Amino acid sequence: MKKDFINLPFLKKVGKSQTTLIYWGLFEPETVFQQVIADYEKENPHVKIIYSQENLKDYQERLNYALRRQTEEKGREGEIVQRDSPDIFRIHATWTPIFGSLLSPVPSDVYDAATFEKTFYPSVKELLRYQGQYIAIPLMFDGLALYYNEDLFRTAGKTPPRSWTELKKTACEMTTRDSQGKITTAGVAMGTANNVDHWSDILALMMLQNGADLANPAACSEESGSAIESDKLCLGRDALTFYTIFASDQACSGESVNPGAVWDRFMPTSTYAFATGSLAMYFAPSWRAHEIKELNPSLNFKVIPIP
Repeated sequence: MKKDFINLPFLKKVGKSQTTLIYWGLFEPETVFQQVIADYEKENPHVKIIYSQENLKDYQERLNYALRRQTEEKGREGEIVQRDSPDIFRIHATWTPIFGSLLSPVPSDVYDAATFEKTFYPSVKELLRYQGQYIAIPLMFDGLALYYNEDLFRTAGKTPPRSWTELKKTACEMTTRDSQGKITTAGVAMGTANNVDHWSDILALMMLQNGADLANPAACSEESGSAIESDKLCLGRDALTFYTIFASDQACSGESVNPGAVWDRFMPTSTYAFATGSLAMYFAPSWRAHEIKELNPSLNFKVIPIP
């Protein structure tokens, strides 16, 4: 599933002449927004914007609590400031059922329904409409990319893969084990569901690249008119088989180096493994880079397009 975050204007009028808007950001520090906010406030002197960068951890729960609590406190100059409830914030595109009852519809003078539907992708009709009205505006799309550990690649003398065949070969060659056979450095985080972050996104991507119908991923068709079961073309199944092979002993069958599985269910979560330097390649959206840098500021890594 794609990683969409949505900017929601949930405006509150406070005081008689001054409007204070509380903006909860996620990835950008306050310094990034300082000039933008200053310019907006200069053009709109009756508006004051208070920005804070929120931690992604438990963000959904904290946002839900803040909107429901709606605690009011007296400001210094007598205006009412609802400090616990942000006016501008981000939600994931799939959170509409959770927050729909707490949000105001997009005003018609900003977007009427027809203009809204012409402006954005058709998926907004399903994702951002609550009780017949749109309650959020699409802000960004964050798809998967391939992260790789520069130091591990430099030491191994490898270059980043540009195809799935190259990725499999590189993952096999970069996987190392200790004397007991335990993986110490994993080539790539694929093959399991319990500890591969974004595993469903990775698998869906592979199915789409392989031409499978996500509405019926188990569908098979006869190849060249053959009625033999083994000759059937099963695009979704083939993608799933390729994904899971990385956590099996057959992962590197046919490769020049055969360490067995390049990833297993006993590894830590893929984000943590990559951040701590025990994973060579890792699939994730761009926002994970902030988490990785927070976990390990000294990690040298780069991000490239997926194969």
